Amino acid sequence: MQEELDELQHDGFARDLYSEKNLCDIWLAMCNSYKKVAEPAVQALLLFPLTWPCESTFSVLLGIKSKSSHSSKLLNMIFVVLLLMFHLVSMLLLLKSRLIHHIS
Repeated sequence: MQEELDELQHDGFARDLYSEKNLCDIWLAMCNSYKKVAEPAVQALLLFPLTWPCESTFSVLLGIKSKSSHSSKLLNMIFVVLLLMFHLVSMLLLLKSRLIHHIS
C-alpha cells in the first residue's frame, strides 16, 4: 500500500482529477490504478451517505413529535418518513454493492 501511496503522490493525472472532480469520482477513477489505496477510501466515503439519511430522519421525527398534537397524524407522518428512508437506504446499498463490484 505504501508503494501505491508514493506513486499516487506523483501521479499528474490524479492531481488533475483532484482539481476537477469530487472525492468519490476521484477514488473511483483510481480504483484500477491504485486498488490497495482506493478501496479503503471508497469504503470510508460510503459511510457518509449511509449514515446521514438516518441521522437527518431521526431529527425530522423528533421535530414532528414535538410539533404534532394528533397521534394519528404523527403516526402517518412517521410511516411516510420511514418508508422514504427504507427506499433511500436500499438505493444506497445497491450503489455500494455496485461500487465494490467495480473495484474488484
